[in-house]
Amino acid sequence: MVKGYKVSNIDRIDTIRRLINEHNKSPSLRQIRDPVAIYKLASDIVRRMDRSTSVWQKWEGAREQLARAAVPCWIPIEDLLEELNRLPGGRLTKTDVEQRLLAIIEEPYEAYPNDKLREGCLALYEKEKAMGTEMVATIGSIRDYVASEEERQRYERQQRWRAQQAEEREMRVALFRAGADCPWTPLDGSKELYRRINGRAYRATPTADKLWLLHRIHSVNDPKPMQIGKYKRRGDINKLLTTMAYEDEPRWN
Repeated sequence: MVKGYKVSNIDRIDTIRRLINEHNKSPSLRQIRDPVAIYKLASDIVRRMDRSTSVWQKWEGAREQLARAAVPCWIPIEDLLEELNRLPGGRLTKTDVEQRLLAIIEEPYEAYPNDKLREGCLALYEKEKAMGTEMVATIGSIRDYVASEEERQRYERQQRWRAQQAEEREMRVALFRAGADCPWTPLDGSKELYRRINGRAYRATPTADKLWLLHRIHSVNDPKPMQIGKYKRRGDINKLLTTMAYEDEPRWN
């Protein structure tokens, strides 16, 4: 032991060392450097260091780990209370468990119970309970189910978003071809973008020098479009058209 060093300090250093080693076990260097992962590591360190003076005196070790794992699983409070009271620590009440779970949920980057998965979680819990599966294994099974379902939901949301985007693109094209006002839209896979505002049609063409060339056109295949200018950003064009499209314009062939 280093002279003048308290045993409690050595224990704290050992705890921090273990947490850092666990963080560095990731095979991905990108994951190790990820800001969210680093924030979580820092939160874990602070939580471990503050545990000895925590206001949550009944929560430590296996109890805390089990409670955190159970947060997104919709485990019935009474059953979770019974399981937690089998672990070392002061006698817990239903209020102890409810409030500890709420406190965990409020922490940054902690899992949050998905209300849409509540029925599925409860059904899986009752099935595992009937088979005699121990609580920690049941929680692991439910967490796998939650992860799978949330991934499925994310995929379905993405597919709906893509379908909506495709529908909106088709609508913009239809509006433009019908002579109605519409936002910028490509036509037939073109790089050029077309827009109609106040009944006037415009075409924005990307250039080799990463600028936008703006033309006033009569039609998509206008043989003699009127060039308005070159612009760095489409936002500059939009700002220009909010006034230009309503002003008198010169006649051109």
